[in-house]
Amino acid sequence: MPSWHSAAGLSKPAAPRSIELALRACHISPMRIAINGFGRIGRTILRQVLTGPQHAAVEVALINDIAPLESCAYLFAYDSVFGPFPGPVETDGGVETDGGVHTGPCTVDSECGTPPIDICVAMQCVKGCEQPDGLPCTGGLVCDSATGHCVDPNLNCQQDSDCNPPTQICIANSCVFGCALDTTLCQAGEICDTNTGRCVVVQTSCTQDSECSPPMTVCESNQCVPGCGQAGGIQCSGATPFCDAPTGRCSNVDPNACQLDADCTGTDEICVNNSCTLRCDAAGSPGCVAPQVCNTTTGRCLQGNLPLGDACLDDDQCATGLCLGLTINATSLSVCSTPCGATSQCPLNFTCGDLGGMSFCLGENLTTPPATWDTRSGGLCNTTTNTCQSGWCNTGQSQCIETCSRNGDCASFGGNCWAYEHTDAAGN
Repeated sequence: MPSWHSAAGLSKPAAPRSIELALRACHISPMRIAINGFGRIGRTILRQVLTGPQHAAVEVALINDIAPLESCAYLFAYDSVFGPFPGPVETDGGVETDGGVHTGPCTVDSECGTPPIDICVAMQCVKGCEQPDGLPCTGGLVCDSATGHCVDPNLNCQQDSDCNPPTQICIANSCVFGCALDTTLCQAGEICDTNTGRCVVVQTSCTQDSECSPPMTVCESNQCVPGCGQAGGIQCSGATPFCDAPTGRCSNVDPNACQLDADCTGTDEICVNNSCTLRCDAAGSPGCVAPQVCNTTTGRCLQGNLPLGDACLDDDQCATGLCLGLTINATSLSVCSTPCGATSQCPLNFTCGDLGGMSFCLGENLTTPPATWDTRSGGLCNTTTNTCQSGWCNTGQSQCIETCSRNGDCASFGGNCWAYEHTDAAGN
């Protein structure tokens, strides 16, 4: 005789089995039921189903009870009122496997295998309503092919997963706001579990975190609950969106906030706008957005394509490709510049200044007071007003002189580059 086990692992006696097989040969399908609660009434119903004259018309698919399986089996086998059960009573550990699919106790569909093929009904794994020998839909219920559950077409939901937990949960077959958004759901002695949106009974009373085990657990609404850094812990949002892991409490201070690069833990991190972020030259960094350029010394993005004369920190910042370091009146500074051989090679308001044997275009704002270099070489000048770009005025001819470093620089002025010696009024 083939063995047959109910969801609780209890064997049917041999005699009724032959009746059931005979009925099935005539293609009469028995009604499948579940027994929720295996106390005195539940055990009596199962006994009547297995031994009564209507046995073939009813099939027990599931038995749900919080008591240990062995206890349920013993109480069923040795009933103090009806006496011993007239047949073998066996247990299989409470879990049956069929091709790796869990067919024992469950709380959600995902514990049963692959929904909607395998689903959780009355805390027991069963086949979905679209599967052969799957969950039967009766009493006006219809099969929901997406979930494998039987649903009332006139109602919104059957379980929280039909809504959007924890924001919304299923109450009285309607999706409503969870307790995190509707504080009236929780009664005295209850607290909101923000992970599920459901109210739970307070288990451990407390008035402050020190009475719990911070940061693992903290005191929330007089109950010790997991801290924000723990699995299933309190959720941080609103005015306190950050989790302070050392305390298990939510905070309005970003734990990654920093003041200096040294506040960041990674060697490839720097502090930008009070947040630790990757250096612009670090692996995985998005780099800099043009026209910004990456300063590989500091790891920071700097403004790029700077014009001649602008202050700079790196050659890559300058459109000329040269960030020139200077010391003027004991003050060090760096400006974008470019080498030159003649004043005409620099734009107006810049002169070609000699710096120890090499000449560079320098802005008029580098002198004190600022100079005026807006008259090209060959232009008019005098001893009173010298605005020559070169800074040199031939007062005998009232003409601005071009500076040069080779004859070719003087093509417009006779083609000869001469060395002049400047003397002051005292002949020095």
